[in-house]
Amino acid sequence: MSASQSDPVRDYHQRTKHRLDGYAAGPDTLDWDDQPVAFRDYGNCPRVGLKLREGGPAFADIAAGIRQPSALPGSNSIGALLACSLAISTWKHHGTARWAVRCNPSSGNLHPTEAYLALPDTDDLAAGLYHYRPQDHQLEQRTAYPQALSDALFGDLPAGSFLLGLSAIPWREAWKYGERAWRYCQLDLGHALGALRYAAALLGWQVHSLEHLADAEVAALLGLDRASDFETDEPEYPELLCLLSPACQAVTLPYLLPEDLSGQLAGLVWQGKANRLSGRHLYQWPIIDETVRAAMKPRTALVTEIPSPLPPPLGLDCELSAVDLIQRRRSAQAFDGSTGLDRDAFFALLDHCLPRAGLPPWGEQVEPAQLHLILFVHRVESLQKGLYALPRDLHALEPLKTAMRSEFQWQAVADCPPHLPLFQLIGADARRTAARLACQQAIAANGAFSLAMLAEFDQVMAVGSWAYRRLMTKAGLLGQALYLGAEASGLQGTGIGCFFDDGLHELFGLQGDEYQVLYQFTVGKGTPDSRITNQLPYPELRG
Repeated sequence: MSASQSDPVRDYHQRTKHRLDGYAAGPDTLDWDDQPVAFRDYGNCPRVGLKLREGGPAFADIAAGIRQPSALPGSNSIGALLACSLAISTWKHHGTARWAVRCNPSSGNLHPTEAYLALPDTDDLAAGLYHYRPQDHQLEQRTAYPQALSDALFGDLPAGSFLLGLSAIPWREAWKYGERAWRYCQLDLGHALGALRYAAALLGWQVHSLEHLADAEVAALLGLDRASDFETDEPEYPELLCLLSPACQAVTLPYLLPEDLSGQLAGLVWQGKANRLSGRHLYQWPIIDETVRAAMKPRTALVTEIPSPLPPPLGLDCELSAVDLIQRRRSAQAFDGSTGLDRDAFFALLDHCLPRAGLPPWGEQVEPAQLHLILFVHRVESLQKGLYALPRDLHALEPLKTAMRSEFQWQAVADCPPHLPLFQLIGADARRTAARLACQQAIAANGAFSLAMLAEFDQVMAVGSWAYRRLMTKAGLLGQALYLGAEASGLQGTGIGCFFDDGLHELFGLQGDEYQVLYQFTVGKGTPDSRITNQLPYPELRG
C-alpha cells in the first residue's frame, strides 16, 4: 500500500489475512474452562415474555416480494420477528454437552451480536429500551421512556414504527479466533440484518438501515456508552440502528435522532448491569479495540445511488413455509461429496443474490453492488466444472475483466437469464484448489459449488475507514441470502471465514488492493452427525 492509503483499518485487514505459510494471530490453545457465557444478561431488570411464530406464508412468496399484511408492534408480533431472526432454533445434545443454535448464523456459533429495541407504547409493552434475551425469548427493560422522549423518537414516524439496534461483543469471537475475530463480528452483523429482514417481511414490515447515523448516537440510544454497566475488558460496541415500520407506509428519510438525546437519556433511571462473559481472558488482542476505535463512524449523508434495474426474481422451487425454512437453517459441517444442483435451481439461487429494493434480505433503498461472486462450480447439472464469475452489477464487468487474469475466457453461460451475468472463466476440475484455498477444508470441494465474495475494496475504502465495516456487513448479508436460498433448493450452506486471502487473489490474477476477497461460502448436501440429537427450544411457549 502507498503511504496515502495506509490507515489502521487497512493495516488490520492486511495483518489478519491467513496465508499459505502462516495463519493470522490466534490463541495457541482454546481455554475451554473460560469459554464466554453464551448469553448476555443484564440481571435485575423487569422482563416481558414474548410469543413464537408458527405457520404463515411460503418462503417462495417472501423471496418473491409478495407483501404481507402489516402487524401492529406488541409482544406477539415482536416475538414473531425475533423468533424468526435472532432466537434459538434448536438445542443440540451430544453426550453431556448441550448447546444452542440460533436462526442467525455465526462464526463458530459464538454470536457476538446483541439486539436492543427502542419502543413507543404498544398495547402490551411500555415505551422504553429493551434488550433481547434469546435464552428465554424475553425482553428485559433497561429504561422506561417518558412521553416527551417517546414523542421525540417516534412522533414523526408512521404509526407502528420502532427502532432495533445491533451491537457486537468482539471478545466472544476473539476467545476462539484471535485477531481475525473482528472480521467475523461484521459478517455476523450482516447475517443478523438479513435474518431480521426476512422475518420482518413475514409481518408486513420494512427494515431501514440507518447507516447515516454516528456510532456515538447509536451507543447513547442503546445504553452502550454507560461504561460502568460493562466489564472493562469485555466492551460492547454499537454497530447498526434499524427503523422498522409498516411496509405499506412511506417513511421520510433520513431519520435523525434528537440532538439532545444524550442529555435526555442521562436523566432516566437505568436498570441492570451486563454480566461478565469470561473470568481470566488468557489471551489479549488489543489490535481489535484499536481497530474498532479507528473505524468509528461519524454521521454521514444518506446514500441515494440507484443500481442497475432488474426484473422480478426467478422463482424458488420450495413449498416450505418461511417460518419452517428459517428455523430449520443450519450450517452444514460436511457434505456428501456427490449430490449436485439442478441447472435452473442454480440460476434461481444466484438470482436470489442480486440486490432488489424492497425484497429481503435487501433494504428499501439499495446501492449498486460492490461485492461480486467468483464461483468454483463442482456439481451443477449441464454446467462444466470450472471457475465462473457473477458481477452483481453490470458496472463491474469491464473493470473485473481488466483486473483479473488475461487468459480468463469470460464466456457467457448459455441459457442463463439475460439479467444474470454469469460467465465461465475457465473449464477445469477445481475441487482440490477450492479446498486448499479454504484453509484445506474439504467442505469447499464436496458440495455443488463454492464461491468467493470479491469486494471493490479500494473504491469503498476511499469513503473512510468506517466503510470497511459496511463492506463486511454486506458480505454477511449476501451470506444470509445464500443460506436460505440453499435451504430453499433442498441443500445446505456454510459460510467459510477461514481462507487464504492472497492465495485466492493470486489465483484470480489480482494485484494490489483494488479487489479483496472478504468471505467464502459453499453449498451442498449436508451429512448430519447421528451422534447429535436436537430438541425444540422454548417448550413452555408451545401449545
